[in-house]
Amino acid sequence: MRPYPQIITALEEARHDRRCAIANSAKLQSAVHRREQTGELVCPLPHLFCETQSWARLTPSQQVQYMAKALCILDADLIFAGPTAAQLYGWEVPFSAHRRGLFTVCSSAHPASRASIVQLNKGAWRVIPIASDGEHIDERNGCHVTQAARTLVDCALLLPFVLALVVWDSAFRLTQVSATDVLRAGQRLRGARERIDRLLEYTDPRSDNGGESFTRAVMIEQGFQIPELQVWYPENGNSGAHRRIRVDFRWKIVGRDGSQRVVVGELDGREKYENPEMTHGRSAIHVAHDESQRERELYDCHVDTIVRFDFSEVKARQPFITKLMKAGIPRFYRGERNKRCAETVVFPHIDKVNE
Repeated sequence: MRPYPQIITALEEARHDRRCAIANSAKLQSAVHRREQTGELVCPLPHLFCETQSWARLTPSQQVQYMAKALCILDADLIFAGPTAAQLYGWEVPFSAHRRGLFTVCSSAHPASRASIVQLNKGAWRVIPIASDGEHIDERNGCHVTQAARTLVDCALLLPFVLALVVWDSAFRLTQVSATDVLRAGQRLRGARERIDRLLEYTDPRSDNGGESFTRAVMIEQGFQIPELQVWYPENGNSGAHRRIRVDFRWKIVGRDGSQRVVVGELDGREKYENPEMTHGRSAIHVAHDESQRERELYDCHVDTIVRFDFSEVKARQPFITKLMKAGIPRFYRGERNKRCAETVVFPHIDKVNE
């Protein structure tokens, strides 16, 4: 199919702005549709398009940002909410949180937004209006979004705990938002307080990334003793280890006889062995050798057990549960409280409220 100048121009502009291109005329929409039929272009939502290969290289999170930025040009009144707003804030949002589509505010203050959304819900993605406070908004990446506290409340209501905790850990690590702000934002929403209180209890900005937050959320969900996060070895600087090592998770487990065991948990992933930014030019064999050396140094620091697991095992639940049980991590069942193994750390910018 011969080149179409308007499509080329629209794609160049979109590439520069890191967004989807916009078909803003009937003639251009017709040309885009023909190229969509041949597989040259992809149209995730009506009026939006992107080169198929370029679109496939984007993660779901990046696709959300590309669509949102383009939709803001089509409709300046749109206000994004929930997981979509969280993504625009730059927080970590699990891919599965975007499966339902893009979330926008549909409030009495912006009645026109519902009509525009009806037209948008004909594409591969959906735009979902939710009732929210459209008067208190912020701006991120050129898009209107609900304020940070309200975004967290909406994520608490829209997502299951194991996904919401990923967003909350990231938000409190990257944003100056307090528990007081979140409680105030959710005070008039039915069913919000219980979810907010649970997330405030377990949110920990020390979590290094979304994978670790999700892993800890599954531990909580399954009733395991909560570990300490991002612990450095050697702790006193006087061990025989050759370097300082930071571990993802650590449990100090006290036996019935008063003895104590130390278990370290490590979340592995293929990136550790394949991503050049993480391997630093080393082969997979060299990376594995370094991991073995790292484990020997941890044992020299009086670690008793090291349990390794990958994200697929955590998602599947049972393989992960089996590994934690074999490592002797205490598991609390219904009626027993899941306590932290470390003293609760109070972070000033979280401003946790004890009532």
